[in-house]
Amino acid sequence: MGVLSPDTQATLLLVGQFARSPEVKPLTIAEYNRLAKQLLDLEMRPADIVRQVPKSLIIDSDRISKLLARGTSLALAVERWSQLGIKVIGRGDAFYPSLLKKKLRSAAAPILYLAGNSELLDAEAVCIVGSRNASESGLEFAAQLGQRCASEGLVVVSGDARGVDRVAMESAIEAGGSVTSVLVDALAKAVLAKRNRDPILSGKLVLVTPYDPDSSFTVANAMDRNKYMYALASAAVVVDSDTKGGTWTGAVENEKHRWTRAFVRLANDAAPGNQRLVHLGLRPIANLERSGSQSLRQFLFSDAEGGSSQLGLPVEPTPPAIEAPHSAKSLYDFFIEALTEWLTDGPQSDTAIAERFELEREQVRSWLDRAQGSGVVQKLQRPTRFAIQLDPPSSGKTEVNS
Repeated sequence: MGVLSPDTQATLLLVGQFARSPEVKPLTIAEYNRLAKQLLDLEMRPADIVRQVPKSLIIDSDRISKLLARGTSLALAVERWSQLGIKVIGRGDAFYPSLLKKKLRSAAAPILYLAGNSELLDAEAVCIVGSRNASESGLEFAAQLGQRCASEGLVVVSGDARGVDRVAMESAIEAGGSVTSVLVDALAKAVLAKRNRDPILSGKLVLVTPYDPDSSFTVANAMDRNKYMYALASAAVVVDSDTKGGTWTGAVENEKHRWTRAFVRLANDAAPGNQRLVHLGLRPIANLERSGSQSLRQFLFSDAEGGSSQLGLPVEPTPPAIEAPHSAKSLYDFFIEALTEWLTDGPQSDTAIAERFELEREQVRSWLDRAQGSGVVQKLQRPTRFAIQLDPPSSGKTEVNS
């Protein structure tokens, strides 16, 4: 894996981000997939167009040529990543995670960046996710689940977020288990973190991301990352979830696409979204200490349907049906949740908001207009900024001056 294959080099040139303000915009996954399909029809591989770019490509040939001419930038980036212990694998490589290709198909990233034991990416695994602000019992459950995974030789897959994710991962490693951490940003920083170094060196941890190793957090990437965590696992457990936000959206999206069998913790103090996820189809799981002689592997991976799918505690009645959020609506809701939290520090311009979340300015303006209409934010003038709406909007058109 130390030397990039010709196809992976070509793919990285087409989709890689080697500069903060690139002269030419790299291909998106959708654009790359359209190009890859056309190359397949032409009986060509990505490496073939490095030598000569066909004039009839579905993507502008001049743009393709400029992207492929970034060989020096590519070499410098790969050398730096190599010094950090970061490897690059392409979707066409034999060692690209088979579960991602099987479950996500063309939605799988053309390029993955990783550091650590790559064999963990195809190991039998359990995805453990949950709220950053989980209850004490939720965190205790996550810790027990991480330990149980370690004792049964199951890899823990999670996102390294504060709260449930990190507790499950650290508990698994402390118990001698292994972890796959799917990052949403800054792999180049994560490999240097003290808490990651020893597990990486001992082969107990792999950090993986479909995003540039130097990328910053974005709402879009946080939403997109969910599918990789679920797809890399043979089963998933949601420990605590609200009825909005990343954990909720990821669980709903997994249930829609059926990437992996999913369970949700049930307890009297569980987060409000947990019972609702049961209604949407997730199987209930309760106190791990009451599982009797049944192994965690048997419980999570059994193909048997019907009967009780819980361990220990009785299932509480499920609430009335709710509609699963549409993906576009969920992205807006996730943006608004993050935006309102940020705006508590003070008003911000639409340009600052777009830069903060790395979104197109037009998209941010559209969402801000929608948020104004629903009374979530208010528009301030001189200069134009946006702030949290403190008072309910009046029936007339109101403009606040400052």
